[in-house]
Amino acid sequence: MKKKGFTLVEMLAALVILGILSAIGTLAAGRILSNARKKEAIEQEKQLTNIAMTIYEHEKISVGNSSKFIIKYKNKNSSTFYISLEELKNASYIEQIENPNGNGYCDGYLKFDSSGVKGYIKCDGVYETPSYDDSVTSTLTWGVNGWE
Repeated sequence: MKKKGFTLVEMLAALVILGILSAIGTLAAGRILSNARKKEAIEQEKQLTNIAMTIYEHEKISVGNSSKFIIKYKNKNSSTFYISLEELKNASYIEQIENPNGNGYCDGYLKFDSSGVKGYIKCDGVYETPSYDDSVTSTLTWGVNGWE
């Protein structure tokens, strides 16, 4: 008489194969998510640099010696100065940049010097701009009368 069904060994072999395939799929998905988060942070870094250029161009064509246009003045004197993301948020140029891993917000700053302007960003656990400096503080702050 023939029995229909699977033996215990066949069932265990199938479960082991499914477990191995599941582990491989999970690891691959983790790498894909990690790479996607890193790409998102790098894109935010590029957008930050673009925002900086927009701010600079806006102030470059603005007329007057108002303190609102101190970026133009400082850059003309070839000094290096920094504006933090927090100050850009206070000046309503940006909103907070969410960390792509979903844990809080990214930190960063703009660096203005004689070679131009560059955005630096640090998203904990995801990405940090090469040569990001944690000790940098904002040289300019946004006040009632503009940049101070």
